[in-house]
Amino acid sequence: MKHVNSGCQYLEELELTDCECTFHEITSHTLKKLILKNCRCSKLSAVTSPTLKRLVIDACENESNCQLVIMAPAVAYLLLDVSDYSFEGGVSFVEMSSLTEASIFLRNSVGSELSKEQFKLLCSVTNLVLSGFQTMVCLLSSLIFPCCS
Repeated sequence: MKHVNSGCQYLEELELTDCECTFHEITSHTLKKLILKNCRCSKLSAVTSPTLKRLVIDACENESNCQLVIMAPAVAYLLLDVSDYSFEGGVSFVEMSSLTEASIFLRNSVGSELSKEQFKLLCSVTNLVLSGFQTMVCLLSSLIFPCCS
């Protein structure tokens, strides 16, 4: 990843499929689209990009107990499809104020919940799909989301 960051300074789209990813973080000031599919991200703990608009983490595994911190304020689309045990430390989203569409699927989930901060993050989306959480909510009115007002 160091070579991609330093050697591909204008890279806007990166897709890794079925890769053994041993890097700790993905950081870019030009990346607009990042897709990780079926990767073994054994040490990944951070994705940081002020320009990232589309983020897909699909069926990736993380064997460490570290938390995955995503700092990408321009992300408009998020697909997170992982097993509950893939990121045992959890996934933390730091400021995603542009998020309008999110699909979050937790496979093999046992009692997973959204934290209050993660819940606030999802209040700005116009299209939302959640699956695998301990409690599911039917969105009938804004009264269900008091944190959004």
